[in-house]
Amino acid sequence: MACNPGRGNEKGRVEDSVKYLRTNFWPGRTFRDLADLNAQAQDWRDTIANQREHRVTRKIPSLHVAEERPHWLPLREPYDTDEVRTVVVPPLFRVAFDGNRYSVPWRLVGKALTLRADADTVALWHGTHRVARHARDWGRDHDCVLPAHADGLLAQKPGAQGQWQVQAVEQLGPSARQYLALIRAGTRSLRAELEHLLLLTTLYGPALVEAALGACLAQAIVGATRWSGG
Repeated sequence: MACNPGRGNEKGRVEDSVKYLRTNFWPGRTFRDLADLNAQAQDWRDTIANQREHRVTRKIPSLHVAEERPHWLPLREPYDTDEVRTVVVPPLFRVAFDGNRYSVPWRLVGKALTLRADADTVALWHGTHRVARHARDWGRDHDCVLPAHADGLLAQKPGAQGQWQVQAVEQLGPSARQYLALIRAGTRSLRAELEHLLLLTTLYGPALVEAALGACLAQAIVGATRWSGG
């Protein structure tokens, strides 16, 4: 049954369980990390909470579970419990999440990504392609950075964005250089083509993009969005 946010009175039994945990499990407890906390919680559940007489059912939970277990139905596919949100990559290419910052490849600055987090990992996706994966940090105000995400950044020269983009694409190989020459000779936006090609390079790697450009030229096709599906 769906309940309204912040309305504890609509789900009293659930809130009672939360209160029981807060007053009986949490006081004075310390833990190293989430895995340690979960292990302590499971031990407390099995040795203390489930050995008491439940005040509503008037039964011992551990014995009640043993009685009901033969009648349980098989589990279905696990529920997707990931935290999911859309984020836009800021200029420092570190996405803020749950009090910390996680890096992504710097060429994705300004792009909208999907962030998915579970208890162990934080992953960032561009469409169906994962662009970053970090171990989740349960601390606060930490920078979780993969050095590879800054590759090529220092080669940029301030104020020379178009120049370094052209050089980066030309370095992909002969197909890329021929492709750029055709774009310059046509009416398509060179800037848009460069940005899209560099995005594809970040997502799929230089070799695949160069091969795709070669296949594109073999079919007399130009326009990155035409052959990349972007």
